[in-house]
Amino acid sequence: MHYQIVEAKYHDEYGVEKSKVYQIKRKKSFLGIPYWSWVTHQICGMGDCYDVRTEFKTHSDAHDFIVGVLCGNNGRDGWSYKVISEFDCECK
Repeated sequence: MHYQIVEAKYHDEYGVEKSKVYQIKRKKSFLGIPYWSWVTHQICGMGDCYDVRTEFKTHSDAHDFIVGVLCGNNGRDGWSYKVISEFDCECK
């Protein structure tokens, strides 16, 4: 997978920077056509759920998330499974 870290800044009506966050884009493909998609997570409240862009306070935090979670194949927002034992018994 290919990822980008994007810096997003919010400016008020006077052009003054009020906040800055870092978001992640993931390169995907559909029918062989590449496109970029935001990495999101789900927020639920008041009986409704919706997806929002996952934000980080620093570039380093976003980088660590990509390396540790997205590239590390660690599950997000759900269960992950790993076979730890396997048996083959012959019944007679």
